[in-house]
Amino acid sequence: MQLFIYKSKPNFYPDSAMARPIVATKIAELISLFSRTELYHLQIVSRCVGLSESLAFSILASQNTEKGKIDTSNALLLETIGHAGLKEYQKLYKKIGSLRKTRNKLAHYLFGLAESEPDSILIVDPIEFTTWYRKADEDDSKVPDELMKIYVVNEAFLDTKIIEANAINRELMLFMIRRCPELLKSNNEPN
Repeated sequence: MQLFIYKSKPNFYPDSAMARPIVATKIAELISLFSRTELYHLQIVSRCVGLSESLAFSILASQNTEKGKIDTSNALLLETIGHAGLKEYQKLYKKIGSLRKTRNKLAHYLFGLAESEPDSILIVDPIEFTTWYRKADEDDSKVPDELMKIYVVNEAFLDTKIIEANAINRELMLFMIRRCPELLKSNNEPN
């Protein structure tokens, strides 16, 4: 994702993604793959520790910060998979964190278009966008001096991130198979 400096008012509107269907489809695919990543993370915590998925979800969701979720997961997992297993898990979680940042921007930022980027979608933080436009509307004769941070999302970038998400998901599955043998049992079987 490249930073795109755009000094004039860009075109951001709700159906921007429809103008770039290939890029929009790949954005949806990446967001979907990340949902699977989150599910695998939840399964690691629940099955390795011996909790139901709903209880593990409740415990992790009750944490207000990412650090709180990490600390809670670490504490729960340390007891069952030991220091070596926890170290392996932490390496995986760092990879998830990088992917999460990209996913969050794609899922929560506003979409826009620029003629200079015909095969891309622009994304911008909605708060930054609103602040910038409010300043621009105060004086229609000039554009605010501050530049808005706009990112360019194209097919090549998304293809790379989709490959990365698939690789992380494979690593999470292998981790579960090696470290959480209970995962292989049916949910209906007693633990």
